[in-house]
Amino acid sequence: LLRGAVLAALVAVQAVALLCLLLAPGMARLLGPAGIGIVARLCGLLLMALALQHLAGGLGGLWRPR
Repeated sequence: LLRGAVLAALVAVQAVALLCLLLAPGMARLLGPAGIGIVARLCGLLLMALALQHLAGGLGGLWRPR
């Protein structure tokens, strides 16, 4: 049962990735250069927030009493 769920999840992720890749040229035309720049900055901001959260969790573990 678990292997089937993992396989289904992998297929679903691959399907979403394929859909994103197929729709990318149309989205690029729709957004234009300015829109692509805005989306890139928003993705960078999200990545930075995730990295800071990961870093804070790791550093917090250093000072947490055992």
